Amino acid sequence: MARSQEALKRAELSVEVGAAVAATSGGGGEKEDPLPTYIGILIAVLGVVLAFAASKGGSASTDLVTTMISQQHAHSKYESQDIKHRGVVNVLRQMHAGIPVDDADDILDEDLRHLEARVRAKGKVAEPPKHAGAKDEEGEGGSGIDSIESARILGRHMFESFTPEPKDAISLADAVTRYYAQAQAADAWTKTYDALAEAHSNAGSGYDRSMLLAEIGIVIASVALLLKRKIPFVAATGLGVASIAVIAMTWTAANRDIADATAKIAVAQKGYDDLIAADKVSASESELASEMREWGTTKLKEWADIEKEAKSEAEGPAEK
Repeated sequence: MARSQEALKRAELSVEVGAAVAATSGGGGEKEDPLPTYIGILIAVLGVVLAFAASKGGSASTDLVTTMISQQHAHSKYESQDIKHRGVVNVLRQMHAGIPVDDADDILDEDLRHLEARVRAKGKVAEPPKHAGAKDEEGEGGSGIDSIESARILGRHMFESFTPEPKDAISLADAVTRYYAQAQAADAWTKTYDALAEAHSNAGSGYDRSMLLAEIGIVIASVALLLKRKIPFVAATGLGVASIAVIAMTWTAANRDIADATAKIAVAQKGYDDLIAADKVSASESELASEMREWGTTKLKEWADIEKEAKSEAEGPAEK
């Protein structure tokens, strides 16, 4: 940016000098050499070219900074979705680790049957009791069998409590897939900014080359004005034409590359936004929220009733 401002100042000075030279050289007699006038006009034109290139170069630098900021914003979206994906994966792994093996219930039943057989072999219980606390044929309490039955019931309840809710497992697995897709979409969106940043960088470099050619042309034109020679004047003219050509090629290439990169960015951003919009509130999440809201309301009511009952029981003896 500072280089562009300096170039603009030099361009303004070159235009003023060229105009002054052209004005002072055109007021003589018929045989006066017109070369100084042409050189003055050339210096003024080169100053205009230099100013235009400096302006476009500064704009390209500003656009490059804006592009980098936008790319960082897209990258922050990727990091956010990637963190959520990793977090849900860890939760799903913990849930998977807590799932009992498929035949754990059968193994427990087999072990308890063996234990029951040993108890019967010792003659403590002749027949299995029909219910807890039932008497055997000899009239003794079937405490051994009762304990085994209690262990069997407790084991089944433990397996049921350790087994995750299938709907929750499916919801977590779907969340892993969704967050991964969103992270990949954000990553693709981030990478599309590379082409746009490269286009702005190439444009800035092209305009810098044009500025350099115009500046050298102004110097050579000034030498031609001092020496009043045509060769330096022709060389300065060639540099001016080259500077204008570089500006034209840079402008054409930059517009083409920027348009292509902008279109790809728009497509990638739309893909990411569509995934986010689809994941705002799903049917399963709405159902889960309704269930948890109903459960919480019920529990609060139960706790309030228990607290009210306990308070009334505490106040009863006091009144008596």
